[in-house]
Formats: sequence, C-alpha cells, structure tokens
Amino acid sequence: MRITGGLKIVTFLLAANLLISPAAFAMEYVYMPEKNQEATELTDYPLTKEVERSAERALQEIKEFIPEIKALHLSYKGVVSLPPEFRTKQKKTALCYAFSKRSSLSLAQANDAGDEIGIGVIFDARTGSLLSIRVLNPDWKAEKEPSQTMVKERAAAFLSHVMDGWKAHYRMDEQVSTMGDQTGVKQMAVSFVSLYRGVPVQSKGIAITIDGEGHIWGYNSEPLPDVSLFPDRAKAIPLVKAREIYDRAQSMRLVYRLQGGGAPQDVTRPASDKGQLVYFPEHYLMTIDAVTGEPVRMYETEERQYQQVTIENSGNPVLVKNQEDARRLLQSWGVDLSDLVADGQSRYRDEQQMLSFTWSAKKNHQEIASSRRVHLSVFAKTGQVTQFGLQQDRDRDRTKAIPEEQARQKAIEFFKRVSPERGVYQLSGTIQTPRPDWAGTQRLEHQPNGDYQYCFTQLHDGIPIDYYYYRVTVDAVTGNICEYVMPGQKGETLPQAKGIVTAEKAKREFLKQVTLQKRYVWPSYYDKVAPAPMLVYQPIWKDVAIDAFTGEPCK
Repeated sequence: MRITGGLKIVTFLLAANLLISPAAFAMEYVYMPEKNQEATELTDYPLTKEVERSAERALQEIKEFIPEIKALHLSYKGVVSLPPEFRTKQKKTALCYAFSKRSSLSLAQANDAGDEIGIGVIFDARTGSLLSIRVLNPDWKAEKEPSQTMVKERAAAFLSHVMDGWKAHYRMDEQVSTMGDQTGVKQMAVSFVSLYRGVPVQSKGIAITIDGEGHIWGYNSEPLPDVSLFPDRAKAIPLVKAREIYDRAQSMRLVYRLQGGGAPQDVTRPASDKGQLVYFPEHYLMTIDAVTGEPVRMYETEERQYQQVTIENSGNPVLVKNQEDARRLLQSWGVDLSDLVADGQSRYRDEQQMLSFTWSAKKNHQEIASSRRVHLSVFAKTGQVTQFGLQQDRDRDRTKAIPEEQARQKAIEFFKRVSPERGVYQLSGTIQTPRPDWAGTQRLEHQPNGDYQYCFTQLHDGIPIDYYYYRVTVDAVTGNICEYVMPGQKGETLPQAKGIVTAEKAKREFLKQVTLQKRYVWPSYYDKVAPAPMLVYQPIWKDVAIDAFTGEPCK
C-alpha cells in the first residue's frame, strides 16, 4: 500500500475540512497541499495540562476500538500550526500524535512514513477536542462488503465511547456514502451533523469511515464556529408558513427519463430497453430564508431556457480515423495547434472501443511552458466524434470578448455543423448569478472561466428527454468552441404521452413526499463565504419522480 505523499500526519489527516455531508465522501481523493502548505512545528506552544490530559484520556478510549495502536510506538507528539488550507478560526493549532513501528520520528519523517503502518490522531490544541484520526494499515484487507446497518452501529458505538452525550449535539445522517480509498479497501462514511439548539448546521459535524470488517479508518471533525453569529431561531417564520411558500412556488415538468442514463459522461454506457414518462419538480431544492420568508439563491450559476433548434437533415457525420484527420478537423473549428505537440493516440474500452487524440504544450528545459491542452475522442469503429475539449492557460486574461447572444449563435451553428441526429432540441444555457455584496470586489481565488455553456436537449413529441443532450461550450475570450460532448446511447422505447395524469395531480402527490427542515447554512460564491450563517428552510433530499401514468412515486 502506497499513499501518495506518505502518511502526512497533519495535511493528509486533516481532510477533516471536507464538508460533513454524504456528497463530500463521494470523492475518491484527499487534497494534498503544496510544499509551502505544510504544517509548522511549534516547540514553544503553551499547551495546558488540562488539554494534554483530555487528549490522553481520549487516546485510551480510541485504543479500545483501534487495538493496533497498542502494538505501536508513540513515534511523534507535538503541537503544530495548521497550514492555511486547513485553518479556521476554530482550528489553528493542533496537538498531533503519530504511532508507528519506529521508536521516534520527526515531524518531517512522520509526514512521509511511506508504506509502513501508521496511525495518526489529532486534537485541538486549545480545547483538547478530537479533530481527526487516520489509519494506514496494509494488513487490513476487508474484502467483505460493508453494510449500512453495520457501519452505522459501529460508528455510533465508537462515538459513544469517545464522547459522552453526543446525541444532544449531533444527529446521524440517514444517508451513508460508499467511498473509494487509495488502499483499495471498500469503505462507508457515516456523518453526524452538528446541532445548534436542536437545529442542524451545514458542513459542521463528524464523519467516520469504516470498512466491511468494522475497522475504523478515519474520523474527521469540523467544530462549530462562533455561535454568536447565528440568527436567533425564535425569529423564524413558522414551518407551516414556510411550507405554504414552498408549495405555492412549486411546479412540475413532464420529461422522459432514460433508465440507463444518457448524460454525456456516460457516452459509452448502453441504455436499458424502456424509458419512463415522469413528472419532476422544477424547484425541488428551493431554499427559504427562515427570517424573511424570501427564496434564497444558493448557487453561483443557474439555467436559462432559450429557443428550440430543429435539425431537419443530419447529413454525413464528421468522421476521424487518425491523428491527421483529427488535426484537420480541429483546425477547421478554429483550434490553434501551432504551439502544441501531438501526444499520439490511445485506445481504451468501456462498452465500445474509443480512440483519443491529444495535443499538449511543448516542454522548455523540462518545464511545461503552457497549460494548454486539446483532446478529441471518437468511436474506434466508426470514427464519429464523441468529445472534444480545449484547456486554456489558467493565468490568461479572462476579459470577455463576445456577448452572450453572439456566443449562443456560434453554439447553434457549431451544433448544426457536427451533424447530430434529426429532431427538435431545446436549447438552454448556464449563466453566472450576480455576485452578492458580501463577496466583495476582489478577484476570486477560484475564478470562474466565464465560458458560455449550452445544452441541446432532444425532444420527443415536444417532451424533453432528461439528460439526453449535446453540450457545446464557447470560449468567452476568443469566441471559439472549446468543448463539445455528445450524449450516450438512447436505445429505449419511449411511451406515448396518452392517458397521463395532470401536472396538478402530480404536484399534489410530490408534495406529500417533501419534508422541510430548518437548517443553518453559509451562503457561498465560489471561494467566498458569507460572514455569518443564515437560518433557512430546506427540503430533506429524496429522489422523487412521479410516474406520469399512475400518478404515484416511481419505484
């Protein structure tokens, strides 16, 4: 077992800053900071005896659930200043313990323990509260598939062991996430959401990862921030009032749902035999300010509907058989390959064999002079283009050169040019929402590229086929096409929309499935986060679609 970057007792362990939510644990990697983001040892930190005793007591409890610690040496113990990537007002310094087969390790050695077994435990140096546990054990194979029931029971038992009365401060999330790990061992993550006066707090809480044998691989905690910033829940509108607002704003849209997907990322995955005709809610995840009763925009982008586009004659599809064909095609699309070198072609297989052609920046004295990169993928058998992408330099001037209307027209022209299948398509685009006042005017660290992204969703008898779309992206700086992705195989028989229930009846049934809950959340805009949380009403996530023929939730 080799963990990229080694044990990383501080930086690797403090993946705790991942959001405490099931979505966070779907990621199969952990961010590793650059070298200048490493932790710094604080040899003269005034660690109190009370904090040290609290940590020692917790370690004894942890050993009961992770007995492997007992056979290892305490190789490192020290206080470190956390790197900025992991630092918050609540977490600036950490008391770190590293256990290994070596009798002694420096911080640098503990951060690069290689293939050896290693167990790291981190506490808040101010309060003594447990922040993180990370276990790297090559002897844990755990071929057994973890079950939700087992991991929930194991996680709750561990939390009860290290924290008395945790149920007053945390609530176990019903959703359990299956996650990959660089060890290859299948694990599940159980999250416990923090409560403030009984109200769940977004992204704050505890996450515990467990394998099929019940081994605890990780524990991550994100403490509550300054609670004086939290809005008073007594000022919230009643739940019944919030529910009236939510119900009144909700509407339903009729769509075909493909059982096998059809989204562009599943381009080689075969679809199943029969599609469904269903009603979906337009504003399922609608968020309501619990103090004002007004809807809240929680995302940086939103979708906008434009005109329909008709393809009357698909003509001859663009075919690519080799690298030279790919080069000519890209140049006809206005892609400049003059400062790039061909990396050759590669063949890979999913459900169908694919060919991929790539070009990347020339190297200058072993250093890459530019981050520009171009790739083109085709079906190996037919040569039909399935994907194209152009990665621009990250630091280039991002001043938009063309307005949205012009970019939209370019996308339509390109879409017709690549000869998609005949039919009528609904054009939609993704636009950035206005920047909130609290986000300031400074340059965003994770600056959006500002490109114009459009989706051409195919209609069947005037009804959208959900997720069956072609995606075309226009570079806002050059005005050229910088991405094209075709959908997966449709392959299903789509039922006719005859004898279906009304949208109003579908809405009534959908609303029976919705439960609103009060939550504290932090509005964000890319890397900017609001200075104080909001108290909101949000629906508890549940995958709900209403069968258009029966009027009942789809199974």
